[in-house]
Amino acid sequence: MKAYKVFHKCLNKELCSLFTFNKAEVYYKKDCLNTAPKWLAEKGYHPVAFKTLKDVELACRVWNLVWDYEIWEVELKGVVKKLPVALSYIDISRGFIDLNNTNYWTKGTVMGKKVRLVRRVK
Repeated sequence: MKAYKVFHKCLNKELCSLFTFNKAEVYYKKDCLNTAPKWLAEKGYHPVAFKTLKDVELACRVWNLVWDYEIWEVELKGVVKKLPVALSYIDISRGFIDLNNTNYWTKGTVMGKKVRLVRRVK
Protein backbone atom coordinates (compact mmCIF):
# COMPACT_ATOMS: atom_id res chain seq x y z
CA MET A 1 0.00 0.00 0.00
CA LYS A 2 1.28 3.46 -0.90
CA ALA A 3 1.39 5.84 2.09
CA TYR A 4 3.32 8.81 3.49
CA LYS A 5 5.54 8.92 6.56
CA VAL A 6 7.04 11.80 8.56
CA PHE A 7 10.69 11.60 9.65
CA HIS A 8 13.36 13.66 11.34
CA LYS A 9 17.12 13.27 11.18
CA CYS A 10 18.47 11.50 14.27
CA LEU A 11 21.71 12.59 15.88
CA ASN A 12 23.55 10.08 13.71
CA LYS A 13 21.96 11.75 10.62
CA GLU A 14 19.78 8.73 9.79
CA LEU A 15 16.02 8.96 9.26
CA CYS A 16 13.84 8.19 12.28
CA SER A 17 10.10 8.31 12.79
CA LEU A 18 9.14 11.72 14.04
CA PHE A 19 7.78 10.85 17.48
CA THR A 20 9.64 7.73 18.50
CA PHE A 21 13.00 7.63 20.14
CA ASN A 22 15.09 5.51 22.54
CA LYS A 23 13.48 2.07 22.91
CA ALA A 24 10.93 2.65 20.13
CA GLU A 25 13.37 4.20 17.63
CA VAL A 26 13.92 2.76 14.17
CA TYR A 27 16.66 3.92 11.81
CA TYR A 28 15.08 3.75 8.37
CA LYS A 29 17.21 2.65 5.44
CA LYS A 30 16.19 3.33 1.85
CA ASP A 31 16.77 -0.10 0.34
CA CYS A 32 15.37 -2.18 3.21
CA LEU A 33 12.08 -3.38 4.62
CA ASN A 34 12.08 -1.50 7.92
CA THR A 35 10.24 -2.89 10.95
CA ALA A 36 9.31 -1.86 14.48
CA PRO A 37 11.45 -2.92 17.42
CA LYS A 38 10.75 -6.57 18.27
CA TRP A 39 9.13 -5.81 21.64
CA LEU A 40 6.57 -3.49 20.03
CA ALA A 41 5.88 -5.73 17.03
CA GLU A 42 5.19 -8.66 19.38
CA LYS A 43 2.44 -6.54 20.98
CA GLY A 44 0.92 -5.60 17.61
CA TYR A 45 2.52 -2.16 17.20
CA HIS A 46 4.20 -1.50 13.88
CA PRO A 47 5.36 1.60 11.99
CA VAL A 48 2.64 4.11 11.19
CA ALA A 49 2.16 6.35 8.17
CA PHE A 50 -0.68 8.26 6.52
CA LYS A 51 -2.98 7.42 3.63
CA THR A 52 -2.59 10.73 1.80
CA LEU A 53 -0.39 13.81 1.71
CA LYS A 54 -3.41 15.81 2.86
CA ASP A 55 -3.58 13.61 5.99
CA VAL A 56 0.13 14.28 6.62
CA GLU A 57 -0.32 18.03 6.25
CA LEU A 58 -3.27 17.99 8.66
CA ALA A 59 -1.29 15.94 11.19
CA CYS A 60 1.68 18.33 10.95
CA ARG A 61 -0.65 21.25 11.70
CA VAL A 62 -2.29 19.38 14.61
CA TRP A 63 1.15 18.53 16.00
CA ASN A 64 2.25 22.15 15.46
CA LEU A 65 5.60 21.04 14.07
CA VAL A 66 8.30 23.65 14.35
CA TRP A 67 11.45 21.60 13.77
CA ASP A 68 12.82 20.16 10.55
CA TYR A 69 11.07 17.12 9.22
CA GLU A 70 10.88 15.17 5.98
CA ILE A 71 7.90 13.55 4.32
CA TRP A 72 8.51 10.38 2.34
CA GLU A 73 6.33 8.29 0.11
CA VAL A 74 6.54 4.76 1.49
CA GLU A 75 5.24 1.32 0.64
CA LEU A 76 3.58 -0.51 3.53
CA LYS A 77 3.59 -4.29 3.55
CA GLY A 78 1.46 -6.34 5.92
CA VAL A 79 -1.05 -3.55 6.47
CA VAL A 80 -2.77 -3.86 9.85
CA LYS A 81 -6.54 -3.89 9.21
CA LYS A 82 -7.61 -2.66 12.65
CA LEU A 83 -5.32 -0.26 14.49
CA PRO A 84 -4.56 -1.16 18.10
CA VAL A 85 -5.15 1.36 20.88
CA ALA A 86 -3.03 4.47 20.32
CA LEU A 87 -0.34 4.76 22.97
CA SER A 88 1.68 7.60 24.41
CA TYR A 89 4.81 8.02 22.31
CA ILE A 90 6.65 9.03 25.47
CA ASP A 91 5.74 5.74 27.19
CA ILE A 92 6.76 3.53 24.26
CA SER A 93 9.97 5.49 23.83
CA ARG A 94 10.73 4.65 27.46
CA GLY A 95 10.04 1.00 26.71
CA PHE A 96 6.63 0.32 28.23
CA ILE A 97 2.96 0.20 27.36
CA ASP A 98 0.46 1.81 29.71
CA LEU A 99 -3.14 1.21 28.64
CA ASN A 100 -4.24 3.83 31.18
CA ASN A 101 -2.31 6.48 29.23
CA THR A 102 -3.67 6.19 25.71
CA ASN A 103 -3.73 8.67 22.89
CA TYR A 104 -5.64 8.94 19.60
CA TRP A 105 -4.76 8.18 16.01
CA THR A 106 -4.66 11.20 13.73
CA LYS A 107 -7.02 11.05 10.72
CA GLY A 108 -5.65 8.87 7.93
CA THR A 109 -3.22 6.90 10.11
CA VAL A 110 -2.30 3.47 8.75
CA MET A 111 0.04 0.82 10.11
CA GLY A 112 2.20 -1.71 8.30
CA LYS A 113 4.44 -4.50 9.53
CA LYS A 114 7.15 -3.46 7.05
CA VAL A 115 7.97 -0.08 5.51
CA ARG A 116 10.00 0.54 2.39
CA LEU A 117 11.10 4.10 1.60
CA VAL A 118 10.23 5.08 -1.97
CA ARG A 119 11.08 8.76 -2.39
CA ARG A 120 11.32 12.00 -0.44
CA VAL A 121 8.31 14.24 -1.06
CA LYS A 122 9.24 17.20 1.18
